[in-house]
Amino acid sequence: MAEQIRTNLVHQHLWSDVVIHQTKLTDLVHGTPPRTLHPDDAEIRSEWLVPARSNDDWTIKQWDECFREAEGVAGKDVDRMLMAIVDNDSTIVYYFVYKGLVKPRKN
Repeated sequence: MAEQIRTNLVHQHLWSDVVIHQTKLTDLVHGTPPRTLHPDDAEIRSEWLVPARSNDDWTIKQWDECFREAEGVAGKDVDRMLMAIVDNDSTIVYYFVYKGLVKPRKN
């Protein structure tokens, strides 16, 4: 599944430097998008992704472990990740997951 996500990021979304990291809990995908992903981002930043199937059940503990694994590989704090959800028809959708609470944007 991580390879499917890597392929989608590289060929459809034009990400660069996309690497799969194998961890105890799951494979993590790391790469750099061609532009910012969120309006509040001041500059392009590398992103961490967690592959998941649409019928997976995730707990807060599992997310905490994913953040810790990514921080161990990165050697620095990771404040957000993207959950890359693969559906049965191979469609992939991406959702931000933040470490802790995030103040809402002002419009």
